[in-house]
Amino acid sequence: REIIRTVNAVQSNLPPEMLSEALYMRAYAMHRDGNWTGLTAALASDYPRLQGTAREGPATLLFAEALERQNQNSNRVQLLEGYVARKPQEPDALRARLALANAALESGNETGARLQFNALLGAPNAAAGLGTNAWRDIARNAVAMALKTNDAADAIRIAKPLASGPAPDNRLLTMLGQAYAMNKQ
Repeated sequence: REIIRTVNAVQSNLPPEMLSEALYMRAYAMHRDGNWTGLTAALASDYPRLQGTAREGPATLLFAEALERQNQNSNRVQLLEGYVARKPQEPDALRARLALANAALESGNETGARLQFNALLGAPNAAAGLGTNAWRDIARNAVAMALKTNDAADAIRIAKPLASGPAPDNRLLTMLGQAYAMNKQ
């Protein structure tokens, strides 16, 4: 709370290179405290000033979570899509895409979820950026979405290289079998 009060008091006097750090620290403090209403309110004034800075990605993810907790899902999706469009190669864009995929799944938008999962699978260094377990979960979800939409060829395309490695994923092997059966192979 001290950080929030301090930033509120001095932000107009800070040079631009320090302002983004101060705004991010305030957003992080609100996030840590679970002050979703305050964080959502700060979005309108702080986010434009964070854009183009090193803190834009992490701040985007904080603000997106606040919007989700405030049941402002369309605003959340818009915020995440805007960030991914501006900074597609940034490490936080991977997390933003994952949040978009989850939002699409939650809303029943299978096409949107598949789009985000496939983008994540094709992103360079996605496994390293998100972690191997998260990346495998993304692959499983991508295969499951392909199977659900009767796209066996896409399910095979995604699962085959992942299921044939030195430590094959048993769930992916099972889904690969389903895809081959669906594809009558």
